[in-house]
Amino acid sequence: MSECLGSIPVSRARGFGYSPINRETWPYGVMVSRALLTAGPSEEIFMESFVPAWDNYQKWFRSQTVASLLGLGNDSRLAKVPSWAYLLPWSEKNPAEMMKWLPPRIRRNRASNGNNMSRWLSNKKIMELDSLTSAESHGRQFFQLSRSINGNGLWTSCNRDDPFKVWLLEDESDWSWLTYSGNHRIAAVAALGVSEVHAELQGRIRRSEVQTWPNVANGWFAVDEALFVFDNLVEGRVLEVTKDLLGNFLVSP
Repeated sequence: MSECLGSIPVSRARGFGYSPINRETWPYGVMVSRALLTAGPSEEIFMESFVPAWDNYQKWFRSQTVASLLGLGNDSRLAKVPSWAYLLPWSEKNPAEMMKWLPPRIRRNRASNGNNMSRWLSNKKIMELDSLTSAESHGRQFFQLSRSINGNGLWTSCNRDDPFKVWLLEDESDWSWLTYSGNHRIAAVAALGVSEVHAELQGRIRRSEVQTWPNVANGWFAVDEALFVFDNLVEGRVLEVTKDLLGNFLVSP
């Protein structure tokens, strides 16, 4: 059974591009908050703002690799891994396992939200199609979660039936956290400016244990690459590639 961490500060959360989880520099928070700002109570107006931003984000995302998303060089082994197989040095799965495991999971998830895909698609095609057609599914989930949090408040304890799980990244003098499960919820939280969330512990990632992290031990990340990723996440250093996304790909409100 996971350890309940109680309430933890959103200011310590990190997301894609090493950004702090917020509505200014984290792409998901930016997209959802801008759409909420224009929508009021209207889901359709929300979608009119969200869909173009999401499509632009996905266009940019398809052009990236795991290495470029993490700010690693072209000599990294991850420079040939597609962006949709995104993973971290301490992830349980290596790139080959991720590319096999993720697409069927995505297909099932999208089907549960009304976006059905053929069972006969290849894994690569599933991810390409999802990137091109998922705006509607994601947007409505973001909007409904945001309305629920606004109307009913945020969860006030750990939810065993639908847990919000996080990784704690711990250095000797600093720490941050990453969402393990509950990405739509944390995007709504960021967009609404919520300051604290209740979370369950998925695992503790300690800098001193870098050599034992799964994707370091198997050679996918060099130690210096793994520490670069860890340190950027703990410190919340926003990559230039993320700033480029915010400046050139996400539509203005």
